[in-house]
Amino acid sequence: MRICILNLDTFGDLVLREPLFRTLIDAGHEVAVVVRSRYVEIVPYINPRLIPISTSLEPYAFGINEADMAVTLIDLVSRIRAWRPEAIVLPLYNRSGIDELVVSHFSDITRVGFTSGVNHSRSFRAIEESLDWKRLSLADGLFSVGIAVDELSHEVEKYARLLSEWLGLKIDDNRPRLALSSDAKTVAAHSELAPKTYAISCPSGTMNVPLKAMPYEIAVAIARQLFEKQGLITVFTGIELERDYLEKIASELAEYGVPAQVWIGQQHQIQELLSLIANSQLYFGADTGPMHFAAALDIPVLAVFGGGTFPRFNPVAKTGFIATQELGCFGCGWVCFRESAACIDFVYLPDVLAGLDRLLDGKIVGVEVHTGRLSKSEGQRQVNLLCQQERQQERSEFRTEIAERCTDIRKLEFELNEIRTSPLYLKMLKIRRSLLFRLLDKLGFIKR
Repeated sequence: MRICILNLDTFGDLVLREPLFRTLIDAGHEVAVVVRSRYVEIVPYINPRLIPISTSLEPYAFGINEADMAVTLIDLVSRIRAWRPEAIVLPLYNRSGIDELVVSHFSDITRVGFTSGVNHSRSFRAIEESLDWKRLSLADGLFSVGIAVDELSHEVEKYARLLSEWLGLKIDDNRPRLALSSDAKTVAAHSELAPKTYAISCPSGTMNVPLKAMPYEIAVAIARQLFEKQGLITVFTGIELERDYLEKIASELAEYGVPAQVWIGQQHQIQELLSLIANSQLYFGADTGPMHFAAALDIPVLAVFGGGTFPRFNPVAKTGFIATQELGCFGCGWVCFRESAACIDFVYLPDVLAGLDRLLDGKIVGVEVHTGRLSKSEGQRQVNLLCQQERQQERSEFRTEIAERCTDIRKLEFELNEIRTSPLYLKMLKIRRSLLFRLLDKLGFIKR
């Protein structure tokens, strides 16, 4: 069967679907994957037998001209149609309106997706009105084969359920793998670093969700401990927008006499990044695409997680340690009421460093999850107290600002009163009230 799978999301999502792709291909199916242009380079490393169909569509971006998006969408469905798929699969639990529009176009073939999933994306009404097909809802039959899954189940479990219920296929090994050749592994992204003499870190990785960043002090502490106990240098990776943050970490480490390097990835450097990760001793950082790359390359993973989608996107690593603080608001979808996520802010540094030691000593098999020192209810109480303190601080600052403005107003009133009682002002006022002044003003001789 010719199966087209929509993947209009990010690196990590694509990597987690590797077992899904592998199982379908091994069963004799032809598989095409629709991916956004900036993520298409990872496809050959996920599975060289995949057929990529790239698009510049950005379902989650704002400020994009919807007329242009409509043209791009029509071009995409035309290219998918030209490939002649017999089934189209949407393996996203949180799908977008663009995903639904693409699937709806193929009402004449098998359409597979999660019926328990939800669409939280913005409206694309202007695009819909310009198309010659209607966007189907679940009630209208968006999916001809609908699979019900638990939202909080891991993504690889969702994909296994999809294959089992749709085609009766079983995923033999649900750990994602990346196919990196021995030649690619030797590509010197950082030629001065010998293999296994450094750790790789992506503490920011926040292009999509800034709240997920690893706290600055945790990144510094881990890099220090790796160097002081293991002699490992840390290479911090990120994109250009994250350079200042990464260089700030490296500068602070230099004050402690700890060497560190910063590697800023550019477009079309996916092989260099994969090589850098594959030759490292350890990954540590936030929940990012590179974290999933490391897990798929059998590199030990240490990550600080928040509760936005926990535990759906936990790394499926050979060995790993996850630190978070479980709260009652877990599952918020990263719609947080605070400027920083308490589930990450409350992660206790000594617990992270203890997990790091156990990971490097080989005492962890699989992925160990540390959900924090506080119980869920106590953690939520601490969040509520923190919010209360923040509101009190905001009120105090507001009162202070109001008091300062009142002082400024009184000062201006005093200065104005001094002007009004000055001899010069009184003389000018007397002139303005004179008959001659009013006459000259009426005749237009007074310039205002």
